[in-house]
Amino acid sequence: MPRTQRRKRLKRPNGTGSIVYLKSGNRRKRYQAILAAATDDITCELVRTTLGFYSTYEEAETALNDFYGLGISVEDYKATFEDVYRAFYEKQERKNLSKRAYLSYTTAFNNSKALHDKNFRELKLPQIQNVIDDLDVGVSSQKQIKNLLNLMYDFVIKSTGENLVKFSEYIEFDENKGKKTKRTPFNNGELKTLWDNLDDPACQDILIMIYSGLRVDEYLNIEIKNIHLDESYMIGGNKTTAGKNRIIPIFEELQPIIAERIEKNKKYLCEIKTSEKVIYRQFRYNRWDKLIKKYKMEHLPHDTKHTLASLMDNQNIKPIIKKLILGHSLKDLTERIYTHKDKDEILREYKKMGKYFV
Repeated sequence: MPRTQRRKRLKRPNGTGSIVYLKSGNRRKRYQAILAAATDDITCELVRTTLGFYSTYEEAETALNDFYGLGISVEDYKATFEDVYRAFYEKQERKNLSKRAYLSYTTAFNNSKALHDKNFRELKLPQIQNVIDDLDVGVSSQKQIKNLLNLMYDFVIKSTGENLVKFSEYIEFDENKGKKTKRTPFNNGELKTLWDNLDDPACQDILIMIYSGLRVDEYLNIEIKNIHLDESYMIGGNKTTAGKNRIIPIFEELQPIIAERIEKNKKYLCEIKTSEKVIYRQFRYNRWDKLIKKYKMEHLPHDTKHTLASLMDNQNIKPIIKKLILGHSLKDLTERIYTHKDKDEILREYKKMGKYFV
């Protein structure tokens, strides 16, 4: 008896997944529904995820249509951190919220004021981490914010079925906050190790961060169009009023590396594999964590900025120039007037910098 041929199906719209008929094997559900390819947030590799296996094409098609047709309203999509919190809190109140939970939620919400007007779905880890780092509170209060964010993400995911990344799970804490401990700058031996392995892109990244004083998120946001290699500086910074769009000198011995990246990269100074904008978790996984483990170092990303501050102190860079380069606020009138000085004065003072502590 001749086998019945399956009729040819129309191609599904781009970005809505695909359906594969599995010929081999003794299986009852031969139709595999596969989600559209997406870039993994950590490895930067393109991955395709199986939604499920189905007995008929129609069942697989329905499953994909349901998955991509969540029907989230524009208003919900644009909800701010505060909007989501109010909706979440209202639901908790209906469950007879305990006094302890009430205090925990309200304290965490008040401490996260910097996030209140931000689009909740567009929050990124560096943005959240910066708010946590800048709080003048203990670690227990910081952890309250993480717990609240976890609950808010769960609330949104359960309510809408969205596949959101819970950035709150990756928040880090300085367990020594409040104690009289210092950030640890890279020492001369560690700096030499980085310079000796300059062919390693991770070493290049960390050296650029050390001699520029850029935080991770600031570094990842540096666009090629804002690099003025012929004048040995770039424009960057995005944390505070003093830190935004500041003049950042380029260390002379790093200029060939930066020139090579300008030639090779599409838009950003730091790109990994896909030539797309790198996010914090990708950088930590692909570059920082691997390098720190490889060379048996013990540092957090913020130690790069502290290293530059220490190098500038060690090599007698003028305090006002140091503040301008690092993006620190200028407190008195004399210092504020100094900000109008020509960039050449900043670059001239920076030239005192050497590779190592003396």
